[in-house]
Amino acid sequence: GQNERYIANPRIAKFLRELPHGTIYDRNGIPLASSDWNELENYREKFKEKELNIDLDTICQKGVRCYPFGTDTYFLLGNVNTKLNWNGQNDFIERKKEFTLHGLKNKEELIDRILSGYPPTSYSIDSKNNIKTTIDIRLQRKLTKLIREKLEPLKLKGAIVVLDPKSGDLLASV
Repeated sequence: GQNERYIANPRIAKFLRELPHGTIYDRNGIPLASSDWNELENYREKFKEKELNIDLDTICQKGVRCYPFGTDTYFLLGNVNTKLNWNGQNDFIERKKEFTLHGLKNKEELIDRILSGYPPTSYSIDSKNNIKTTIDIRLQRKLTKLIREKLEPLKLKGAIVVLDPKSGDLLASV
């Protein structure tokens, strides 16, 4: 429709890229994706725990959206920096919840704000732009490691999906 035409406009795409993104957390409050360096710094010590083993300075750089767990969460989150496989049949959280992460309701609100002349710098990340998932990153990492160690040497592929039987929450998907 008409709004799709606006989204394809390079100036509008640039505006959308410049809007801050909220943070995506696992069920325990550990950041899975963030553009907020201060938020990542708050978790620096937790990232160093044996189960997580993340060195922020090696994996992330200031000013770029960071995915501390890299490929372990790629098929759940996607990557807004590269937008690799963005147009496929993927349910990337970054793609599905793009407007929520920018503090917007939908494409129409984005267009209204752009046409009203609001500069990107007038927005800030606040708690309503954040998303808390049902994923348990520690479980996700353990299962990813299991597949890498057991199946990849045999040149086999596999998948593991773990759901909480009571709530139906997705706990891990590898």
